[in-house]
Amino acid sequence: MLHCPKCGRAYETDTQKFCTHDGGRLVPEGPPAKGEAPVVYDLNQTVRIDTFDPEETVTRMPDLNKTVATVPTSELRSKETGPATPPSSPPTSAPPLSSTAPYQSSQPPPQPPSRDVQPTVAFTQPQPPPPQQQYYPTPPPIPAGHTAPSSGPMHQPPPGQQYSPTYQPSPGGPGRKSSRFPLIIGLVVLVLLGGAAAWYFMVYKKGDASASNNANLANTNTNANAQGNTGADISGNSNSTGNAGVETAPPPPNSTQFLNSSVNLDGKLAENYSDFSFYYPNSWEKDPKTGVRGASNFVKVERRLPPDFTQENFAVSWYLSKGTFDADQTDVFPKLVESLKSRYADGFPEFEVLSEGETAINGIRGYEFRFRSMSRETEKGDIMVWGRVVFLPPGVEGKTNGVQLLMLTTSLAPELSSAEDIGDKGELPIILNSFRMGSDK
Repeated sequence: MLHCPKCGRAYETDTQKFCTHDGGRLVPEGPPAKGEAPVVYDLNQTVRIDTFDPEETVTRMPDLNKTVATVPTSELRSKETGPATPPSSPPTSAPPLSSTAPYQSSQPPPQPPSRDVQPTVAFTQPQPPPPQQQYYPTPPPIPAGHTAPSSGPMHQPPPGQQYSPTYQPSPGGPGRKSSRFPLIIGLVVLVLLGGAAAWYFMVYKKGDASASNNANLANTNTNANAQGNTGADISGNSNSTGNAGVETAPPPPNSTQFLNSSVNLDGKLAENYSDFSFYYPNSWEKDPKTGVRGASNFVKVERRLPPDFTQENFAVSWYLSKGTFDADQTDVFPKLVESLKSRYADGFPEFEVLSEGETAINGIRGYEFRFRSMSRETEKGDIMVWGRVVFLPPGVEGKTNGVQLLMLTTSLAPELSSAEDIGDKGELPIILNSFRMGSDK
């Protein structure tokens, strides 16, 4: 028998080494045997605890594939002194444990002896590691007229071995293949819809657009003939032989179109009439004395400052041509330039020719010369005047109705500073870039 030298508790087992109350080293009772030296223990010395302690509660991992019986009480007793109280009834079989519920003993824990400290011992089984995922087939249904077998352990595959179910075809025979008929019908419907859409946009809509364009063109021609020589906001230009190869540009914003007409003309203007058109800004004014009987110009439009100061103007008249640029270049253009130089020298103070040579107006080949003049001591002070004259042949050999353009600009237009700016700066480019010769009539 062993006892604790600190608290005096006695322990009947010889295998326990330390007191469960204060941890003191247990020593045998009575004096040491003859010839045997008493055992002296250093309580301050670090004592190595053996790895195996027979009194320690042993945690056992249950086999979930077997029927678990109640663990004997002798294995679940406390570390208190004395043998475990034997069970009053024989152990019975316990139901199978689930894989998740903790193990609990069916026997009540033994009552510890009345001591100063009464420890409470709870026996819980630690959660086992998750088993390897296995597949267990669902048991087949019980046929009619049979009874379920008595409860017993379910047959399961041995640990570590996974269940591999064997595929068995159904007695109904091989599976029926799915029909492709709905898929074929769907593809045919899609193709028909795509063809209908293509026909609608490529044939039907295109026909509508062509009809609409033809109607607009007819309306344009009707309005042009009705208005004659007056300026009007009319959409669309007539293609001319003089502008061959030049695409019709959309009308400039805030502009008015002029279409030449022979309705009110007489004299030389009627004899040398030419079809032409152009757009000019709405802020410009059209001279009402042009394009009528007795006039010398088909049209004249002007940008001015009040009360009557010219900034930019544009006038169209005529000249006798031989029909083509090459035919007029030999002797017609030089004679016209010399004649106008002498006339302008009498009408423009300090007249001076600056340049002369070939040019083009919106793709129409022509010939020009540029000059300058000075108007002094006006209400606006000294005003510099720049001029540009352009000759455009009709483009058909043998025709004589050439077109003469006269452009005058002054230093009162803030965008202009020289004769080189005529038609390139200011508002005159709107007219020159839309000027066209010829008619569709």
